[in-house]
Amino acid sequence: MSGQSCIQTTLGLLGAAPYSGKGCVVTPCRLVVIPDALVQVLMDRSSALRQFVVRAFAKRMSGLTELLEKVAFDRIETRLAGVLCDMTTVGACIQRTPNAHWFGA
Repeated sequence: MSGQSCIQTTLGLLGAAPYSGKGCVVTPCRLVVIPDALVQVLMDRSSALRQFVVRAFAKRMSGLTELLEKVAFDRIETRLAGVLCDMTTVGACIQRTPNAHWFGA
């Protein structure tokens, strides 16, 4: 998406590690590769670039942490109910089926 940074790219740049991601395109595109040494120079010289990278990384890590907390600490029934509620339209009703006891009802 526009304005976002790839978490693997950021990890590689901040941790001086090789890039571990792969990609596939389905339409013609132009690829730009910036050498690590140049990125490091730009990060050193540009507080705007440095802030963009760190903020993007923090935002992605925050979302990942939130997801991990939900998976680790919320019951599956609670997560499923949340998804079902998110899928309904305003005024819609979710009805319990005869098998609802499977989900702790």
